[in-house]
Amino acid sequence: SSLIKQKESTHGLEHLPYDLDGNTDSPFLIVFFHGYPNTNCLWDSFVDRLKSQFLCLRISYPNYSDKVQIKEGLEFGEINVLIKATIEKVEKCNKKKYTKVTVSHDWGGMINYLFDAAYPGYIKHMYVYDVTWALFHKLIVIPPLSETPYIKYLAESFEKGGEAHDWGGMINYLFDAAYPGYIKHMYVYDVTWALFHKLIVIPALSETPYIKYLAESFEKGGEEGDKMTDKLKALIPLDPEFEGLSDEDFKRYDHSWNYMYYNIVKNYDAYLAFKDSYLPSCPILYAYGKDKPEMYHDEK
Repeated sequence: SSLIKQKESTHGLEHLPYDLDGNTDSPFLIVFFHGYPNTNCLWDSFVDRLKSQFLCLRISYPNYSDKVQIKEGLEFGEINVLIKATIEKVEKCNKKKYTKVTVSHDWGGMINYLFDAAYPGYIKHMYVYDVTWALFHKLIVIPPLSETPYIKYLAESFEKGGEAHDWGGMINYLFDAAYPGYIKHMYVYDVTWALFHKLIVIPALSETPYIKYLAESFEKGGEEGDKMTDKLKALIPLDPEFEGLSDEDFKRYDHSWNYMYYNIVKNYDAYLAFKDSYLPSCPILYAYGKDKPEMYHDEK
């Protein structure tokens, strides 16, 4: 996909802005990708808990970080190249190759997926938190009979005196529903009529109109782009303390942060191709949190 194609031009950057903390002797490098509109401060409580055991690399992006300002922003291909360069810089400085594990939130999930697609197998495990525009469908999906005609067929065969069919998964679910909490864990294999939907679901832009709005604010730029961004900020129940944003960061938050949305809209055909084809190259854990002090994506 052209969305992830490597870009040689990176506006003179050798790496992305980052913060590094933790145990350099650990075999694991945990790479964090924050979302929009966040900064690396989003991960403070995570790093505090993990840094004694792991080396923690928090990667940010131009304009989000006050260390690097680029008016044009970066394309995804450039971000991919610079993520890899940032990781390699850490490994070179520490004279060590690490097993890479990524942790991402919100828009950082898209960055995570695009990087994994560009460098399949580079990441050992991915942990994704609250990527609301790339949600899992409800995991247990039991379609209507119109989508599973063989159920009617087998029902008719039983009525006529046919053979029974293996419904262990359904029996498991029905028993759990009848005696909630009685089972500690359930492991379900190959229950084809209650399949997981494709795990990574990235809706069309028509389902996420704010993306076009933010893309337009970046394209217009200047005072007009800032006014559009301010209107959206006023609509979002945004608490800077929960967003990993200092008061200073919150003041800096303007149209220049919206370039990733602009690049999605500009490369919409490539986005659709990626949306329909991407599958992780490594194990992925998706987690949805509730009432988290650090992140605003919760039931509120």
